[in-house]
Amino acid sequence: MNHRKFLQLPVVTTNYRESGSWMVASTSVDVSYVVEDVYNNTERFSQLIFRLNVHRKAGNYVYNTLVPMVVSSFLMTITSLIPTEVTI
Repeated sequence: MNHRKFLQLPVVTTNYRESGSWMVASTSVDVSYVVEDVYNNTERFSQLIFRLNVHRKAGNYVYNTLVPMVVSSFLMTITSLIPTEVTI
């Protein structure tokens, strides 16, 4: 298998809608040709490779993991202070 790089282009992100959890850092599209022997014939195929480099936003971890843990710990502590018997 023989690879030959032909062209490198950026990914068009005009229709991209930003996510609350992920951020697209960089994009690229590699256009190349692959030459293979298929049934004793040399064939040339086009190949597209799309690369998306994404990063997770730090706020997502804080809001979805740490805040619920702190709130539930606080509520468990408060509920242990509530008296179990009612006196009339």
